[in-house]
Amino acid sequence: KLSAQDIARIYNVPPALIGLDGNLTYSNTEQAGIFFAKHTILPIAHRIEQEVENKLLTPSERVRYFVRFNIDDIMRGDMKTRADYYTTLVNSGVITPNEIRAQENLPSVDGGDILRAPVNTIAASRFEAYSDKIAADNV
Repeated sequence: KLSAQDIARIYNVPPALIGLDGNLTYSNTEQAGIFFAKHTILPIAHRIEQEVENKLLTPSERVRYFVRFNIDDIMRGDMKTRADYYTTLVNSGVITPNEIRAQENLPSVDGGDILRAPVNTIAASRFEAYSDKIAADNV
């Protein structure tokens, strides 16, 4: 067991991913997977991307093209965090529900391509005009 822990430490692999931790929960394992992706896989991927760009692309091509591994699936996070993240993005008008569905490999839905914006936020400079309009509508 000690040798396995040493090897895991050398290669920056969480012990939970190779079955060394006896008291695991789903959440612990999920977080260990994210740790592994972030601290082991991502640095290796960045080095490979840089090498491919430097050795396969000319300087003029590097202006237009780039090399990136898509590791979104392994960096997803736990379900609650993802749901909160998506809710914030949709409610802020950053992305549409269909964009989220595409990231989650779900089919698009009718009306899902419309950006949403919160109606309770307004620029401070427009507040007086907005307040006057509401007052006029309520008369």
